[in-house]
Amino acid sequence: LLSHTRGFSTSMKRFLVNSGSNTAAKVAKVEAAPTGASGNVATRPKPLLTPTILTNEDISQARTSVLDKWTSYGGIMYKLSGPRKDVTDMVAFDMDGTLITTKSGKTFAVNEHDWKLWDPSVKTVLQRLHAEDKYLAIISNQSGVKEKKITKEALQSKVDSVIEALGVPMDFICAVEDDRFRKPRTGMWEFLCQARSATSSSASDASSGTTTVATTASVATKVFDPNEIESNYSDDEYAQPRASIAPGTAATFSTTAITTSTSSSPPLCAPLMFASSLYVGDAAGRLKEGTRNKDFSDSDYKLALNLGIEFATPEKYFLGSTSRLHCQLPDPSVDVATPVRMIDVASATDNKDDSFFLAPETRAEPGPVEIVLLAAPPACGKSTLARRFEQGGYTRVNQDTLGSIDKCLLRARESLCQKDQRSVCVDNTNMDPKARARWILLARELNVQIRAVALSTPREVCGLLSSYRLLNPNTEPGDRRKIERIVINTYFKNPVYPSPSEGFTSVETVSLDLVLPTEPQALRLFHMYIK
Repeated sequence: LLSHTRGFSTSMKRFLVNSGSNTAAKVAKVEAAPTGASGNVATRPKPLLTPTILTNEDISQARTSVLDKWTSYGGIMYKLSGPRKDVTDMVAFDMDGTLITTKSGKTFAVNEHDWKLWDPSVKTVLQRLHAEDKYLAIISNQSGVKEKKITKEALQSKVDSVIEALGVPMDFICAVEDDRFRKPRTGMWEFLCQARSATSSSASDASSGTTTVATTASVATKVFDPNEIESNYSDDEYAQPRASIAPGTAATFSTTAITTSTSSSPPLCAPLMFASSLYVGDAAGRLKEGTRNKDFSDSDYKLALNLGIEFATPEKYFLGSTSRLHCQLPDPSVDVATPVRMIDVASATDNKDDSFFLAPETRAEPGPVEIVLLAAPPACGKSTLARRFEQGGYTRVNQDTLGSIDKCLLRARESLCQKDQRSVCVDNTNMDPKARARWILLARELNVQIRAVALSTPREVCGLLSSYRLLNPNTEPGDRRKIERIVINTYFKNPVYPSPSEGFTSVETVSLDLVLPTEPQALRLFHMYIK
């Protein structure tokens, strides 16, 4: 189950315990989380070799990008600076708090002019890297655009000024939405790799806005089947690639061995694994120490972990600091005091009682119809559980699908009162007694039993599942929606769990297990830190 995952499951493992529940399902094995990195090297990375988050449209957009021109695409804004020969590695930087800081001394810039270089050494180091012919890029989260704290035009002007002050050509890309491109997700890095594979080895005419896409020969030396990618790794969760794909190998993944690409051909995936790539950022998850506040995030460090590349804080990289605070990074796992049993409900297993999900009227000894009311937080796996009941013969009633609680009650009444009566599973959050009361009244009116099934998924897991569901290319279209953090937090602020005193025939608590995905892209996504 989770034993082969890295970032996502490292957070999840803290929630797992080796104990059963009332559905007697198997429980995932608990494994120790990795220790923090020493120095600037990400802990036991599993290098990312090919695009994981990008869609075919993303790759096509990247490989036909116009040079020296600001471009907005989906949730990113970027500018590629001039043609460059093929690159073998990338040195990339966060911007705010790494290359620059505020002149005002405030945490956040008051306007696009409120900045200065983080330290004079920044310009010196970058100019040395440029002299060494390194490929330099800025990869930044800029949520202020969406929050209307800064306009795109003002941000573009600011970035142009920063790069001019640094005196070296640099590509810039930023995420303005909470989607596949936002760090620590690897979308921006992947996008630059695809863009540079085209622009660095093919003719580009910025003035006419056209770019010739490179052929496979100029991008890669070997073609691998994406369905075989995981076989190139050992079973060790953090294993390096086997010798068949050595670090730094130019590898492209394609379902067919395409030798030439045109604008109408399927996009070719350039390699993401470079010989000595590095990411430098201040969001390293460092804890409060003395008068220094804790880092606001660990997204920069997690990006490096996701990619399997080296990472450095700006203090270490630019100033040469050897301080433990700047060099020894904490384990980015989630710490949760209360564990939860994660039970597999996605497929039947020999050690699980399927009668738990079987509608009473469909059993060998039929019983009267009933209502099963789920009480669970958003993004906890509730709909997965509901579909299992649906497979067992229940009519699934979901407010997101039907649009209102009144329509849900009407659909349930129809199912319970029709000639061929069918039990009902209510697939809503039902977060308080008031929301559940209408269903209890319906059960009394129709003289049917109603039992509550509560899911005990912790808040942190719900947040992870919400992000994974949004990013997973195999998520059902109806389920691929963003659930804001405030919605999840509101549920857990004052939860009132169902009780028999409300009028339920019984109240049962279950937990969900996560089944390791089998589709290669989803599996690689599952390995990542996504929050």
